[in-house]
Amino acid sequence: MLLNDIVRQLEEKHGCTTGCAIWDALSGKTLACYREDMVFKSASLIKTPIMLWHLRKSKMAVWPSTAEYLFSPVTV
Repeated sequence: MLLNDIVRQLEEKHGCTTGCAIWDALSGKTLACYREDMVFKSASLIKTPIMLWHLRKSKMAVWPSTAEYLFSPVTV
């Protein structure tokens, strides 16, 4: 069964419209996509938490612990 068929079945079952893409981060190639030209407002909402998660897991960013962040002095 193709990705498009699976997504269409889910759309029919749940009465919604969706789009998806499978992207290989190592090669930079898009492996499969469905409704790639359709604009979804909520698609942009998930980008920030995903980016922050990846930055936090990478060695590129140094993040304070939750305690340091919550209890650091604030100057006004």
